[in-house]
Amino acid sequence: MRRARLVWNPVHRRRTAPAVLARLVDLLRELGIEADPVYTRTGRSIAPQVAAEAQGYDLFLVWGGDGTVADVATGLIGTGTPLGILPAGTFNNVAHALGLPSDPLAAARVLAAGQPRPMDVGFANAQLFLEVAGAGLDAAVMPFGERLKAHQLGALLPAMARLARYRTAMVTLDLDYARGLQVRTPLVVLANGPFYGAGFTVAPEARWDDGRLTVRVFEGATVAGLVWYFANIARHRRPVWTRGSTFRARQVRVSADVPLSVHADGRAVGKTPAVFEAQAGALTILVPGSAPAAPAGGRRGPTTEAVR
Repeated sequence: MRRARLVWNPVHRRRTAPAVLARLVDLLRELGIEADPVYTRTGRSIAPQVAAEAQGYDLFLVWGGDGTVADVATGLIGTGTPLGILPAGTFNNVAHALGLPSDPLAAARVLAAGQPRPMDVGFANAQLFLEVAGAGLDAAVMPFGERLKAHQLGALLPAMARLARYRTAMVTLDLDYARGLQVRTPLVVLANGPFYGAGFTVAPEARWDDGRLTVRVFEGATVAGLVWYFANIARHRRPVWTRGSTFRARQVRVSADVPLSVHADGRAVGKTPAVFEAQAGALTILVPGSAPAAPAGGRRGPTTEAVR
């Protein structure tokens, strides 16, 4: 019988959470996993507790959304203790990319026979991210998006005003293999995985097992054009065509002619200049037994597509 720490976020499914949690614990026991539940607290990171307990369990399971997954992953970095995801969030980008079922009970059955695989993580100004970090437009409007996700409709007008006032910046990229690349763009996206935010498929070629970040810039794009583009790649829809230029790098320094807001998986982490880097294989993740180690990969090095 394997021992698992089951971290659950009670914010999700508040009315049904206790009943589903009991079913999860019983199911896991039937599958040969003795689960020891602990719940997260709003405004308090559970990462320090996870790090302290990592060697005392055979695996950690997270029943929650992408934010809870990232918090637990922070505590498991470098420990070798596997992390398994039982989706319960709004978009569940990491679980979706790994090919896990959206139902937590179905995911538990899959993970009971899952395989541990090394997974890359990203850092933005030393803050971990599993999905995507960014500098510019998305970081500037991300706080409004979080309020809208929480059904705070009063955030809609301020968000639209921020978009209307936003201007592109002259950005300088210093990659580990090329320095001084300049481009005028509303934002820079640095992807560890293919999805982020509202399931935006911003980097379908990104991999979690190559030790590199996928860097996307949108030179020449207007704010209105980007809003339209992101609306069409939301909810894990693949883009019919790709905007901008793509680079792949282990480390990237981003600076600009004006300070740009920076985020890591939606959390504000300061302003540019900022350093982004990939740490290869820092996390051990449970994947379906027949699944590939990471999303389908793309080309290494720079590629360029037309911008409209």
